[in-house]
Amino acid sequence: MIDAFDKTFLFKGYEEYFSSLIPRDSIIVLSHNDLQENNVLIHLEDNEDMMLIDVEYSGWNPMAFDIANYFNECACDNTNVKYYTENYPLKEEREHVCKLYNQVYFEDFMDPRPTGTFEEYWS
Repeated sequence: MIDAFDKTFLFKGYEEYFSSLIPRDSIIVLSHNDLQENNVLIHLEDNEDMMLIDVEYSGWNPMAFDIANYFNECACDNTNVKYYTENYPLKEEREHVCKLYNQVYFEDFMDPRPTGTFEEYWS
């Protein structure tokens, strides 16, 4: 199965090919589309290595879709199909996650990368 995946999606020049399919006038990224606690695995030893599983719903979305979906999933019990508003992240928690998300984007993916620090750029 891995060989079939490699031959289909990881052909020579695949990064350039798939990048060319993404409209650059908006920030569209490959999203997980089912980002909830059961689909995020973190290594117990160092709490840094992370793996996303259950990617069958992945697709192209605006950059912040997975964050918004994650906030929603915090309050949703998919087993009993109930929504617990008291479990929705507090404003401070949402702001913290969004700031970290934007900082990683700024430092690792913004092209061309602006000069200065994240705090200077976003203040």
